[in-house]
Amino acid sequence: MTLIGVISPNDFPVMFGDLLISGPTPPSEMDLPIGGQIRKFESDTQYWYASSLRQKLALISPNLAVAWSGSAIAARAVITDIRDAFGDRRLSATDFFNVLDRLDYPEKNDVSLIGLSIDSDERLHRFSHQATPQFLGASGNAYLAGSGVEDFAQHLARFDLSRTRVSGEMNIMETAVGHVLAYASQIVFNEVLNQSNLGSYYGGGYEFISLVKDGDGSSARLQKVPTITYMFWERTDASSGECRLIPIIISFQYRGDLLVITRLVAEDVRDYRGHLLFKKEIKVHFVSPVYGYHKPVGLLEEPILPPRTPLFLVAFIAAREAESMRVGMLIKKSTLAVRFEDPSSLKVDVEFDGEYLDEVKGVAAGLQV
Repeated sequence: MTLIGVISPNDFPVMFGDLLISGPTPPSEMDLPIGGQIRKFESDTQYWYASSLRQKLALISPNLAVAWSGSAIAARAVITDIRDAFGDRRLSATDFFNVLDRLDYPEKNDVSLIGLSIDSDERLHRFSHQATPQFLGASGNAYLAGSGVEDFAQHLARFDLSRTRVSGEMNIMETAVGHVLAYASQIVFNEVLNQSNLGSYYGGGYEFISLVKDGDGSSARLQKVPTITYMFWERTDASSGECRLIPIIISFQYRGDLLVITRLVAEDVRDYRGHLLFKKEIKVHFVSPVYGYHKPVGLLEEPILPPRTPLFLVAFIAAREAESMRVGMLIKKSTLAVRFEDPSSLKVDVEFDGEYLDEVKGVAAGLQV
């Protein structure tokens, strides 16, 4: 009940995975950070429910990462044992399989893995265990597994790169992240709109792992993309591209190993060049890695959206005409300034610069409905 994979725009691989855990037993109460309130889905034999969220990407070492699907219990056992065996040491895919082969419990075959490793020559390798990944030639050689592959493949086939702009000062590795983020963001928008992806038992949000290099370029390693924020705009004038901000912000960021997802809905929006948002609703989800539950100790007392956070900012721009709608995206490496003006009155000040707003308008003006 998952979507995991590696997509390689311009031969720079980016690993991604969803967060949804589903099962036949409904939880007592739960909503999803993107799609909102859960609902049940009918399969051939039974109903399935979104039951929890869990990180499905795991960094085993600085040069090896895996994405998992299948049994969360088996994944926890396998990934915990392999992490414990190696600590922070660098290891190869061969080392990984040697330890995996020595695990003497049959449950290890209840989890499917897709892996990404960097060898001593800084070449990247993909590998898999108990998985039959599907290759899709479009969109940078997608290597995918899980229940959501067919649904996601349909979205990839319809993807129109002309309606997406990737901008900001990015190196080639960050540009690859921007493109993969664009592919996954189609599903984010659909989940907000109608939850259709949940019928294929995947969603709830996405994490990404990419190749990064130290400042001097001497050492390559794998790292989770630390911060992603989604914002939503609607075009109000087709000729100029003027837009209004739909007052929803969804932020993904890590505090240590814990993924913190914040969904903020506002009542009022004023002045595009210095939005003042009055919080109507704020929901925070804490998503632990599969190898251990992490309590959010102290996090509830901290600002949810930290000031001037460097991030990937995803802007969805919707253009409507009668019953038709076309959506464009702006993926930007940027700094979004978010400050809690007065916690007692729940005021939040969000700042945008003129360049960002001009880019939003440029995407909006180019949308043909």
